[in-house]
Amino acid sequence: MDATFQKNEASIGGALTTVDNWKGYLRQMGRDVTVTLPSTESIQAISIEMEQDPGSGVYYPNHADFEVKYNGQWTKVSTAHTKILSTDKRISTQTFSVKVNNINTQ
Repeated sequence: MDATFQKNEASIGGALTTVDNWKGYLRQMGRDVTVTLPSTESIQAISIEMEQDPGSGVYYPNHADFEVKYNGQWTKVSTAHTKILSTDKRISTQTFSVKVNNINTQ
């Protein structure tokens, strides 16, 4: 992680959510996003919506790996791949989503 990431992320100082929207950063390569639910829930799907803005240097990752903490261990449940290439110069949004089989997690 570079110094720019550390400085920007340290300035948030709290939850990164407002209602259902996560506040992200430019240059998100290799970023981990962890969501903690208020209590253990049975989940059927996990998704994250991302924006690609080539003019600002913001591109989709090739894929998003989804993990859940199950029995105290992080376990990869699936991977979603991008459907929009980085060569597409339009500003766009894309949802990376995977289905899971009623996993109880927080």
